[in-house]
Amino acid sequence: MGGYRWKVSPAWGVGIEGGYSDLGNLRVRNVFRDDSVDQTDSTNALRGWQVGANARVNINPAWYVGMRGGYFRASDNDMRYYNRVGEDLRLDSGRRDGRNSWYAGVGTGWNVTDRFSLGVHYDYFRAKAGEVRDPDTGARFDGPKRSTALLSLTGEYMF
Repeated sequence: MGGYRWKVSPAWGVGIEGGYSDLGNLRVRNVFRDDSVDQTDSTNALRGWQVGANARVNINPAWYVGMRGGYFRASDNDMRYYNRVGEDLRLDSGRRDGRNSWYAGVGTGWNVTDRFSLGVHYDYFRAKAGEVRDPDTGARFDGPKRSTALLSLTGEYMF
């Protein structure tokens, strides 16, 4: 992830950002028990391209609050779907539309110097798996949601 921010006043800065995010792997499972949820035991990587805007306000010379948000295109789902007895449902999910979505975040931090800051940020990625199609009937429907949240420690160098 990279970007550039311009100072628009002594306290405010606004900028653009973009890049590729690898948000790790997810595994489909029952939240309350480890029972089956009509899927094979597999993992699915969540990653994608993003582009957006950010803003930062210095509350005082030492502390800041930052915001960000923009467009997120999740990686291709391309997974197989199974029923309770393990039979492949033959649904086509790879290379389909419907993966366009968004991300947003907020954070705070400490301006260690005029050129370096440390912070903690929370980001939410609304990730769609894309359209799923039944090749037998031609029916199309939304795939599973793969949204996730991220809590991160950040370091920023300003020039």
